[in-house]
Amino acid sequence: MKIKLIFAKKAQAEIIGLAVLVVLLVFIFVIALKFKFTLGDNNIDVRKSLTANNLLNALIKEQGDIDIKELINTCYFEKQKGQDKGQGCLELKIELNKAISIVLGRTAYQIRIRTDEAEFFKEGTCEKGIESTTYRFKQKETLFIAALKIC
Repeated sequence: MKIKLIFAKKAQAEIIGLAVLVVLLVFIFVIALKFKFTLGDNNIDVRKSLTANNLLNALIKEQGDIDIKELINTCYFEKQKGQDKGQGCLELKIELNKAISIVLGRTAYQIRIRTDEAEFFKEGTCEKGIESTTYRFKQKETLFIAALKIC
């Protein structure tokens, strides 16, 4: 009788040990899944940030048939003169939309260009997204500040 009781208690202890082991493994698995999904989201944000920075730099530094810096300058001076519907801002909008859509496709974006005083150009629909670092450049003694946001 004593032998059966000892074996029964030993079996119960083994089952409890096994149950504790299973609970610990499940707990570790849940934590591992949480880290895996968190790291995946960060990678997407990092990619968007790099894309936004590189695309903004490429747009502004590119000097080919169309000089974006010159279009920005023309748009700014049209706004200064009160010509809100000027050809320079319209051409800037068209060229930026063309170039950005080639790189981003249908991804929403927003580009903002301003001077020290105020913002004078804003294009796109992205309100909450990953924003590039600001890009500063001088064009004909005027400091321009540009930023690109990708959703």
